Amino acid sequence: MHCGLYRLSTRLYRRAVLAGDTHAAHQLVVQLNLLGRDPHGTGAFWAAEHVSLADPEGVAELLLTLRSAPPAREALLRRRPARHVRLDDPHGLSRLVDELRRCQAQDAIAELPERAPAEHVRLDYASGVAWLLDALKDARAYGAARVLAGRPPTAFLSTTPAESRDCSIQWAVQGARKTEPYC
Repeated sequence: MHCGLYRLSTRLYRRAVLAGDTHAAHQLVVQLNLLGRDPHGTGAFWAAEHVSLADPEGVAELLLTLRSAPPAREALLRRRPARHVRLDDPHGLSRLVDELRRCQAQDAIAELPERAPAEHVRLDYASGVAWLLDALKDARAYGAARVLAGRPPTAFLSTTPAESRDCSIQWAVQGARKTEPYC
């Protein structure tokens, strides 16, 4: 009985992946791994080949899941996710930069600043901006961190209380301005 339910859920995850749901790709790979139904990694490879690359957080989540399937992870990296992800989500971009750094995908990290994410990212989520600044510094993308920190303070609009917003923004900007290459 359970086998039929897992088979049905696998089909639903596949359809969701084809419809553009990045998180469904992660769930598909996790389910196949838990069930032991993907010993050769074909399901993980399929997910890497068919996942939408628009959602930076979803791509980061899938890269994390594919650590146990290096050929599938390499297939996903060959699709050059840094060229296709949306640039407006600071938290998602920070997770993607961190995961690319952990995968030692230096080429992908180098592609991201070429698209000028600091100029396109939404600034209404101060914590996300701070995480993105830290991720850019850790990835040694100092130019992108400086551009993001140099954006005018009026661009930092939020629905959070003014005191906490201003404090978070000052902390993030001060951290980015102190960014210097390691020698």
